[in-house]
Amino acid sequence: MSLTLDPRSCALVLIDLQKGILGVPLAPYSAAQIVENGVALGRKLKEAGGTVVLVNVAFASDSADRLKQEVDAPTPAPAGGLPAEWSEFAPEVGSLQADVIITKAAVERVLWDGAGSSAA
Repeated sequence: MSLTLDPRSCALVLIDLQKGILGVPLAPYSAAQIVENGVALGRKLKEAGGTVVLVNVAFASDSADRLKQEVDAPTPAPAGGLPAEWSEFAPEVGSLQADVIITKAAVERVLWDGAGSSAA
């Protein structure tokens, strides 16, 4: 069985490839490997006429907009808030010139409202 996809009707969605998340230890692949692979896929798809979507997570400086959910091990906000560049895409990722950029307010999910914007 073979699968043929028309790149003009495909999208690559790169989620959380931002400085604050890429700055922590990641496994089984390093941040550099993840960025390199994502950017390579994004460039190939763009060259073929496809759509690249970038998704990051960002919070107000006082974290007032962070979801307050019951979890097993909450991640406390650092004293003084997150660094200003925490939600910025890695430079290589930002160079993709995405067709769509979505900013979510929860690390674990994206909710799409169907109207061209996100609601998380």
